[in-house]
Amino acid sequence: MQLLEPLVRNAAALTSALNGMVTGGAQPVGPLVVEGLVERCRHALEWTVTSEENTATAATAATAGPALFSLEHNKAGNNMMLLLSYLYTFGTVECTLVFDIVRCFATRLRATDVELLLTMMTACGMKMRSDDPSSLKEIILLVQHSVQRVKREEKEEREEREQQQDGGETGDSSSSSSSSSSMGPRMDYMLDTLYDLKNNKTRHRKNHEEARETTTRLNKWLRHMKTRYWLWLAVAGSGCCVGQQR
Repeated sequence: MQLLEPLVRNAAALTSALNGMVTGGAQPVGPLVVEGLVERCRHALEWTVTSEENTATAATAATAGPALFSLEHNKAGNNMMLLLSYLYTFGTVECTLVFDIVRCFATRLRATDVELLLTMMTACGMKMRSDDPSSLKEIILLVQHSVQRVKREEKEEREEREQQQDGGETGDSSSSSSSSSSMGPRMDYMLDTLYDLKNNKTRHRKNHEEARETTTRLNKWLRHMKTRYWLWLAVAGSGCCVGQQR
């Protein structure tokens, strides 16, 4: 599965529009979508954590099914985090849920967490800064501490492997070393993104600029649709009252 940001963004806008157009005691669409989305996110994250902690062989991974998948090949987790981020951007999800999820990623900071954290910060980081700048600063400090911890653990693992090699012990350490080496650049990129948000800077990346412009247009469309809907309700309601009086 690939990253489907334009489709996910439009789906979030449509869901937010429908969520604001429920009357007559009907259950809003937003809570139903968010509940199902959070549950699927939880399962997806459990699967990715299992895949990172498991050192199964290729044959075992091939027969393990969806319980072992990597975000490198399967972007389902990214798409779900994108949907949650855009639902927050369009006003369907409260900031408390988003901040709680980001704190979870920042505290654990596995390779999967770095990727998903970067996805969320890119999609809704500016709104998070606008809604609660103090919590964003707190998250940046948490990420900094977690990065130091991860680098310390990587150093200890590297020293342990070197000692095992000097002692004549053999083991398959290629997967862990490649994971550590690939995590470094992404972690640095994530930190740069967080520092840019903290300092209210936006790097001039063409795809990010286009995404922000599209999000702004969708927000304007949502406000227009909701305004027209409530005007229509007001007109319809006044017409019913006049009919009853007659």
